Amino acid sequence: MKRLWNWFRPLVLLALIGGLLRARQARDASVARTSRRFEREVAAERELVEEAEDTLPEPTIWPLALAVGIFMGLWGIILGTFFFGLGLLLCLVALTAWMNILLHDQHDYLKLTPHEPWRSRN
Repeated sequence: MKRLWNWFRPLVLLALIGGLLRARQARDASVARTSRRFEREVAAERELVEEAEDTLPEPTIWPLALAVGIFMGLWGIILGTFFFGLGLLLCLVALTAWMNILLHDQHDYLKLTPHEPWRSRN
């Protein structure tokens, strides 16, 4: 029996090594496919971020002023009419200024071009 095992031991070891090598190659191929897919997803996400950066308005202080106005208005219910009025006034000013900025920025993003009917025909 020992003599038979001496003949088969190198074959068994070669089979184990071959199986390990095939498993490693399969894993490497899987990792390569996954990394290529990940790179495509990252590239697509970068394009979306760049498009979003082109369309987002500039940051302003008015959302913070609106939040402070709401806070003061709610505390004004407890503390008195002065703080309530001040908070309401701050809310109105902040909301008006913020919407004014957003509406004026929207016109910049439209980038209208004049209609040229002669260019549409070939």
